[in-house]
Amino acid sequence: MSGMAATIKMVGNNGKRCQVEFGLERADKSAIDWQTLEKIESPWTFSASGEISNDSFGQNLDEIYKLNKNNDLFRQVYKYWKEFHLNDLQAGTLSQTEILKNCESTDYDDRCEFLKKHDLYVDRGYAYGTKWLTQIIPDTIVSEIKKLIIEVRGWS
Repeated sequence: MSGMAATIKMVGNNGKRCQVEFGLERADKSAIDWQTLEKIESPWTFSASGEISNDSFGQNLDEIYKLNKNNDLFRQVYKYWKEFHLNDLQAGTLSQTEILKNCESTDYDDRCEFLKKHDLYVDRGYAYGTKWLTQIIPDTIVSEIKKLIIEVRGWS
């Protein structure tokens, strides 16, 4: 994989130190598009993780947002995190994912049963959860993220 990354260091409105690492990686293999189910070559993956004063690590960007919502650079990363974090690890197609927003359970078996009830467990030949699918990040968004990484690196 090839990619680029950056780190934003901030002090939250509670005085705690916050840090967010984010980046883009380009896969050196093909993947399956979650929308079309077609093979795609070398898709981009976005990832981000945070840290709050050595107390909280990982997927805590919602908590970091509460402390840093006035930070313009962080708000941009947050937007991409909400939409594209680990976009190459989609268990379902776009249609399956959309209908699962109405499923209260996060349990895999419950979700499969929910999809079966809605005749979407198998979508165009793909059975939910049988492989990782990729949500394509549009080229314009990839360009925006790259510019943001370069901008943040300039402030490091």
